[in-house]
Amino acid sequence: EIVLLLKSAGVARYAASRHLSRIVIGYDSRVQGRFLAQLVSALFLSEGLHVYLFDRVCSFPELTFAIPFLKADMGILISASHNDKRYNGYKLVSATGAQFSVAERNHIYDNFIKKISLADLKELDLSPEEKNRLVLLGSPRRPGRKGLAGSSFINVQPHHLAHIKNFILDLKMLRQWAKKISIGYSAFHGAGRYSVPQLLKQLGFSKLKVIHRLNRVDGLFPCFLLEQQPDPGDPVAAAIAVREFVREYGRSAFNRLDLLIGTDPDADRAGVVVRVPGSQQQAYREIVARPAHVVLPKKLSRLGSRGDWLLLEADLTWTLLLWYRLEKKRLAGGDFSEDFVVLNHCTSDALAALALKYGVGVVKTWVGFAMISEAIDRVWKGEELSPEKCPHLVYQTIAMEGRKINVGAFEQSNGFSIFGGPPLPGERLGQNGHVRDKDGTLAAVLLT
Repeated sequence: EIVLLLKSAGVARYAASRHLSRIVIGYDSRVQGRFLAQLVSALFLSEGLHVYLFDRVCSFPELTFAIPFLKADMGILISASHNDKRYNGYKLVSATGAQFSVAERNHIYDNFIKKISLADLKELDLSPEEKNRLVLLGSPRRPGRKGLAGSSFINVQPHHLAHIKNFILDLKMLRQWAKKISIGYSAFHGAGRYSVPQLLKQLGFSKLKVIHRLNRVDGLFPCFLLEQQPDPGDPVAAAIAVREFVREYGRSAFNRLDLLIGTDPDADRAGVVVRVPGSQQQAYREIVARPAHVVLPKKLSRLGSRGDWLLLEADLTWTLLLWYRLEKKRLAGGDFSEDFVVLNHCTSDALAALALKYGVGVVKTWVGFAMISEAIDRVWKGEELSPEKCPHLVYQTIAMEGRKINVGAFEQSNGFSIFGGPPLPGERLGQNGHVRDKDGTLAAVLLT
């Protein structure tokens, strides 16, 4: 609590120095997330800010969408993302819904957070006037609400889900196939449970089986051991999802699945498990076999693929997704002359080769989605982007002359979004673009 209050007091002073007045605060399924979010909200209210507080577990993409949607100045998510149950964290986001740049983060820490002491903390006994600056993000009809009482409500989730639907390229094909596709879903005890199944059902995917033990909002992650991470890109987490699916629905139901989708606790990452055809399973048993020197605890040694399923690496899923979207645009006679993709330098070069095949420009950044977002913002502003000009940011650029429309942003650790073109005057999101950080809900729907 003290660490969060000290950090938040520093952020509040930074906000005052920039004349920022509106902040969005949320929390995912981590232990004491609701309490910590309310505590931080009380501090910002006492510092004179207007606070939009999610009234239930929310995903990071919902928060990054809510900030530009509400024209807020910044946001905070209480979350440790995909890390194990011992941790919690503090994601700080700018007015655009993107993470602050490295330079701005260093400025906030060095000049504000670092200088805060316990003597700077106020009593959090809020007055009625201060409480009136609180708006709850959710439905006023939701039962069981506890803690801070907001004066009004705004439900952001339907707008976020509607926005995602704009990125489906072939609604006719979707309507033709949605009822035939068999899907499993794992929320890994997190916020994706509120968005991914709902959106898939709205789109007509009626053969959806949710893994209910993994659908419980529980920061202790009861289906995992202490050091395990609820990360949809982790083979152990995938094995847990398969195990729980089979436990609930049976092996024959698993054998009928077309894919099993997973999102991490704050739902900004997505992973995909696919079945392996019988004729290929022996080869995959050899591929996924553990080396003889790798000895796992008994509880883990039983986990893993028997060659009948495979967790697709993010490099594969993003390459397939980009190929599909570029090919659909080519078949429709689209123009690629202004298009570009951005990927972290450790992400598959297949993405770069594929983009160049279609005449799409490429930017490779250093690791982190904050780097991806900053690079796209600089392209939009017409700044020269090169390793020489931006050595802290850019690893390589290829064929970037005249580019301004981002058609994909990818990272090897299962992060994805589409930023679109430069924002219109007064707007925060790019034209025909989505949130400026990764969105596992968007990825799950487009991959499905």
